[in-house]
Amino acid sequence: MKNNVRSSVVHFRRWGNKSFSAFSSMHKLVKVCVLSAAYFATLGLPSIVAQNTEGISKEINLDEVEVNAEIKKVMMENELTRIIAVVSKNEIERSSARSLAQLLDAMPGIDVRQRGAHATQADLSIRAGSFDQVLIMLNGINISDPQTGHNNLNIPISLQSIERIEILEGAGIRYNAEGAFAGAINIVTKKGDKDAVEASVTYGDFNYLDTEVGFTLKQKNLSHMLNINSTSSDGYKDNTDFDTKRIYYRSNYSNGNTSVDFQLGYINNGFGSNSFYTATFPNQYEELSNIITSLKVTSGEKLKISPKVYYKRAFDRFELFRDMENAAAWYGGHNYHQTDVWGTGSDFKFTSALGNTNIGVDLRNERIRSTVLGEDLVNPIPHPQEDSIFFTKEKSRLNLNTFINHTFYVQNWIIGANVLLNYNGIAEKVSPYFGIDMAYKLNDNLALKASANQSFRMPTFTELYYTGSQNIGNPDLEQEDAVTYDLGLDYNNSFIAFHTSVYHRHGQNIIDWVKQDASDAKWQTMNYSQVNTSGIEAILTVMPGKISAPLSFIEKLEGTATYNHSEVANQKFISYYALDYLKHKFTIAADFRLLEGLTFSAIAQHQQRHNPTDASSKYEPFWLCDAKLQYQAKHFTPFIEVSNVFNTTYYDFNHLPQAGRWAMAGVRFKL
Repeated sequence: MKNNVRSSVVHFRRWGNKSFSAFSSMHKLVKVCVLSAAYFATLGLPSIVAQNTEGISKEINLDEVEVNAEIKKVMMENELTRIIAVVSKNEIERSSARSLAQLLDAMPGIDVRQRGAHATQADLSIRAGSFDQVLIMLNGINISDPQTGHNNLNIPISLQSIERIEILEGAGIRYNAEGAFAGAINIVTKKGDKDAVEASVTYGDFNYLDTEVGFTLKQKNLSHMLNINSTSSDGYKDNTDFDTKRIYYRSNYSNGNTSVDFQLGYINNGFGSNSFYTATFPNQYEELSNIITSLKVTSGEKLKISPKVYYKRAFDRFELFRDMENAAAWYGGHNYHQTDVWGTGSDFKFTSALGNTNIGVDLRNERIRSTVLGEDLVNPIPHPQEDSIFFTKEKSRLNLNTFINHTFYVQNWIIGANVLLNYNGIAEKVSPYFGIDMAYKLNDNLALKASANQSFRMPTFTELYYTGSQNIGNPDLEQEDAVTYDLGLDYNNSFIAFHTSVYHRHGQNIIDWVKQDASDAKWQTMNYSQVNTSGIEAILTVMPGKISAPLSFIEKLEGTATYNHSEVANQKFISYYALDYLKHKFTIAADFRLLEGLTFSAIAQHQQRHNPTDASSKYEPFWLCDAKLQYQAKHFTPFIEVSNVFNTTYYDFNHLPQAGRWAMAGVRFKL
């Protein structure tokens, strides 16, 4: 399902006492608040989001601002050249998306490919990268799945519990985490700033049922947020049913210069996997579950110290034959996996006459126990949740990152320099990575930005060890590396925002599944030479109501365009993933206020995929349209939403036709 959400752009008016007067005419005040400093350890230095601010000084450590502008851009102190597309809470509520994956699919530069309805299984990629090359964070904590990127979006978060989503396109070592190879997604959840009770129920085609209840409580310096969600459907065709349960809790304590942030989430997601990974056996089934928890502390005034600890345990059961009575005689049983990830680290931030400095360290350990992935165990280990199942394989790896980021100011220039040292515990080697970002204000409304950043990614356990009827893993894989160059131009005034950027990513030792010849029976992983990717993006947002009063019923119009092109240097093999990417993407979106409280939102999206692997590919270009009508009263909001309005037949994966028109209706309550 493609969906109805957009990002927009905005600049701050002053930085380091230098005027950014593109916002002088807006005459609005944007609130500034502080986010847990553990967020910076992963996402970088402080972010600044504003439609307008009053006199921001470079001596102030601005950690985060409230995202409440209609036209917005995040400009981070040390992400000077990047557009972070911010999907706000209001945009989420207006969207016809029913999942995080569907929500992200409308964003420029992002490709979401779904195997199951409503993103029961979805692969997320950025700028023609693979689904393994995107870093996923929850409130700044790295929750990417080391088993496989196929599971990255199996997160215990419903849309109702999200405050906003931040998207960074392009490489960046300042994330202090392996995996931000092509970009990163950070999901920021609500904190519980006031007492409230929220509930919703949605029913639709194919017996779709989504029920949710959420609570927020504020007690002096302590806040709580709890969300419980259940989503299920019979599926749009045989063996596409799903049943997902989520529960998520977050608490935050703030007192002066000290804050403590805790989160705990659990998800169980079972779904029929009709032809998901091979069309030869359509009766597949998969069940995923994981628990995520973290604790972050921020203290200090002139010197901010930010320690953090986190833990994630995930289980995956994949059934090639959902009905064992009809399984093939050679079938040896289901695949079982358990991954455990723990991490800790801290960073230290201070401001001096030379600018802003951030120094930190991050330690992360990843372990898998499995029936198929890893190295053989002498003594099998019993599965903690499945009777009579024993893990026969195991593998652990440790990564240590230390980094320093510094930002300084020279007249209209802002320049950030970054260095990271990575220790790879398996290879037992240290690798340095570098980056530089620059921003220059051309005039009151126009800014030019440029960057050059290195990035890297460790192979997943699936790439290393999975061997099946059509695949062979490679335990000797090395990490892949890239250098990404970005050049961007931004224009912004009170009623229009425009952003365009061009990029080039030079990737080395790229990991891919390949064949030497089409007649080969199996795909095998290898560090696949060099893959060079270039592209261009453009976003235009217009607020007609600010141009002319009679047009005020049109709240927002937005168009985006994305073009990507990848090629392999000295191509000697047939590639499975490296050249299977989204080439063209166009979106046209509009928000209308029909009557007081009554709104209508629609988005049309065009996609064209590049895939030379199979001459019989069904990847034909297609258009999709989603729409949502809702009425917002004081305590309740009824709505009707339709995905794929014109019942288009399309394919995200070659052999898997996606769901056609899907209509739903529901109501949200808030007290």
